[in-house]
Amino acid sequence: AKELGASPVLLDDYRARKLAKAEGLEILGSVGLLETFYLRRYLSDLRSAFRQLLVHNVYIDQRLLDRRLRSLGLPAL
Repeated sequence: AKELGASPVLLDDYRARKLAKAEGLEILGSVGLLETFYLRRYLSDLRSAFRQLLVHNVYIDQRLLDRRLRSLGLPAL
């Protein structure tokens, strides 16, 4: 990613994120990507998208999702 000048790098894995950060790369995960789509109005229902992450057993703490929703003025899951 660094050689290609890719930015941001899309990563969710903790170890990969840590390595990318050490390399000075900008990181964006699934939650951040969905938030970006919501804020740019490509995604109309962020709560539903977050709920789908949990339904499909994506390893994300629901408290993180709730905090992100509340920061955008939306009700928690």
